[in-house]
Amino acid sequence: MSLRVLIVDDDEVFLKSLESRLGGDGRIEIVGRATRGTDALRLTRTLVPDIVLMDIAMPRMDGLTAARRLRKTAPGVRVFILTGSDVTADQNRAHELGARFFRKDELDEVADALYAAAR
Repeated sequence: MSLRVLIVDDDEVFLKSLESRLGGDGRIEIVGRATRGTDALRLTRTLVPDIVLMDIAMPRMDGLTAARRLRKTAPGVRVFILTGSDVTADQNRAHELGARFFRKDELDEVADALYAAAR
């Protein structure tokens, strides 16, 4: 069984790299990608992923706001927040929302964490 993952990041280069990296793991199926939090909400309704993996800092709607809304509209979907910063406040806010938190330089750990969270 593969995990259905929606990836969301406003940096197209990083998004493509993330898709390539995670898509190469046989346990993960990338079902969609988006560059804004608003698109993550819309695509979650239509694609029904198991996990939404998204950047914390995006235009129009940041990852934490999108995670908060996903908790209400799609409570069965797990949310993982990615960031390039090392701000403890962001990590604490993500955890308060029930989201896992990873730095973008910890991507080697993300695939295993996604799979572990789904079990």
